[in-house]
Amino acid sequence: MTKKITIRTLLLAAVAASGFAVSSFAQSTVASVPAPTADTGKGLLGQSYVGLDYGYTQLHSSSVANIQGFNFEYNQPLSTGFDFNLGLGDAWSSQFDGTRARQQSVAAHAIAFIPDLSWGRPFIGVGAGWIWAKAAGERDNSFLYTADTGVEFQVTKALSITPMVSFTDASSLHVNNKWGYGVKANYWVTDQWGVSAGIGRDNMVNTTFSVGTTFRF
Repeated sequence: MTKKITIRTLLLAAVAASGFAVSSFAQSTVASVPAPTADTGKGLLGQSYVGLDYGYTQLHSSSVANIQGFNFEYNQPLSTGFDFNLGLGDAWSSQFDGTRARQQSVAAHAIAFIPDLSWGRPFIGVGAGWIWAKAAGERDNSFLYTADTGVEFQVTKALSITPMVSFTDASSLHVNNKWGYGVKANYWVTDQWGVSAGIGRDNMVNTTFSVGTTFRF
């Protein structure tokens, strides 16, 4: 590899990627859990669903290194305008100096949103969890917390688009004041099954792309 990637840079980008994926996933469930057949015209907020995303992050500091991984989420509405979301993440870097960096995370989120506005569903979410990282034989872990806000727009009966801004902090891994912004789309192919795609960028100018699937129950 022509350019050496530091462990710290990889961990920063990995946390940013999972932070974005988790905050994109945080668009969850609604009040009283409605039958899926009655909710095709809704996005992800206020829905009971599980989702799985694949994410790819191109590091701004390198033209050859990248980070990729999977993020799983479970979303459940607790009351009208309030959702609970649980996310699990697993990310790894491309090979550098004969090794790879890897990170796993788990985080729970609370999401509050306004469900009945004609122009969209604004939301705000906060989350906390734990993150584990290893690279070049070294291991570390940290408490993790995130915050995010955005608006879910209902473009068509099946399609919703959500621009958002997120913040991530994992101080023990020297990931402080990490900001990200992006947009995610979800399309319900059937009453229960959907596909999603997103793009985001963080304040280190790393770019993340994601594709995934959602299953509403």
